[in-house]
Amino acid sequence: MAHDSSDLYLLGYGTADALRLTLEAQRILARVGKAYVLGAPPGLTAYLRKIRVEVDDLAERPAGNSWGDRYLAIADTVLGAVEADPPVALLCPGNPLLSNAIGRYLVTQARERGFRAVALPAVSPIDDAVCITGLDVGAYGLQVFDARRVVEKALPINPGVPVLLLQLASVATGGAEGPAAVTALDLTPLVRQLGRFYPPTHRVVHIRAEEARPRTRSHPLAQLVDAATEITTASTLFIDLVRPPVATQA
Repeated sequence: MAHDSSDLYLLGYGTADALRLTLEAQRILARVGKAYVLGAPPGLTAYLRKIRVEVDDLAERPAGNSWGDRYLAIADTVLGAVEADPPVALLCPGNPLLSNAIGRYLVTQARERGFRAVALPAVSPIDDAVCITGLDVGAYGLQVFDARRVVEKALPINPGVPVLLLQLASVATGGAEGPAAVTALDLTPLVRQLGRFYPPTHRVVHIRAEEARPRTRSHPLAQLVDAATEITTASTLFIDLVRPPVATQA
């Protein structure tokens, strides 16, 4: 096997409550015998227990109030386990290093401390969105942004290239996660920022991929705030390109 000697494994499990673990990830889990998770879907947790992998959900442990405090507490727990009894496995949604601050921090810290770390991806929100929308990325390109950074950094968006906005629930000002965590007031700054590049009538596709069969719903940009109550931590927005008008012949 290619990664037998690693101390820390960051293993992707996919984007829905379906068994999307790669065979390599399953072999690693069987060998390690224990996995840290962060609020993993019920189906995944049940499967891990079925194959006799002990599950430790770090989301159930007390932590600080801010996201930064929570991330550091989680990272300290994992790195402490690596130091005490390697190898250690942490399961993450999708690609463990894609829009995943904890995953990137763990890899950096592990290497600084002399641990061997490897990240093995599974199906990510980008893969799901490309399949759901049928987008030809090679022909049209793709922009990918974290929704909160689009707002906080006022990031410029090219309306001539399709865009994916990930981590949609992160715009919630209350800092909580869950289906009801985002309000219309939370979405307003995002809609305002997108309105700098898209007309109010431009369609925005809301993708929810937390189930085996992803659900989509299309909204005009001006009415996107109406989708607030439907947003979950697995929500993604897809915005297709603004096509220039076709010139007519006289």
